[in-house]
Amino acid sequence: MGECKRCGEHEAALFVACVNEIQDTAEKDTRRSEMGVIHFGDLEDLVAELETGQVVRVEVLDITEGSNRKYGIRLAGIGVHVRAFNGNGHILACYLPVKRLQMVGMRPVNDQEYEGAWEKAETEADRVRNYLTGCGFDVRPGVIEIGDVCPPAGGWNGDEEARA
Repeated sequence: MGECKRCGEHEAALFVACVNEIQDTAEKDTRRSEMGVIHFGDLEDLVAELETGQVVRVEVLDITEGSNRKYGIRLAGIGVHVRAFNGNGHILACYLPVKRLQMVGMRPVNDQEYEGAWEKAETEADRVRNYLTGCGFDVRPGVIEIGDVCPPAGGWNGDEEARA
């Protein structure tokens, strides 16, 4: 016999069961994503849809917003992503953009500007986590996958407080 090619733990005879488990999980994830994504333009509107104590995922991400294949140029948006599931299985999402930057290939045109945007986004994410925790939610790291959907830009009252 031998190890499972997927996880290295199972005997080769158990590989089929391991694969079936993966397929079951993938089917559940597919059914979940078929429920749809509800995007919010304001973080407060997303908060209004949640129950106290609910798990909310907050993460800083760099997402591609466009590209020019010929020259390898793309526009990347760095921002804070807030996502949770509602009682009906819908994904609730709010994207709080921090900065849009030009990239060539996988490299930023300006490394300092890119690093600065990440630092600013991490600071913003901390403020969002503190706000959500103060609202009574169980805030955790991680991302709930929404596929290739480019989320619309949102905002929240904390943005205005930071600018004041």
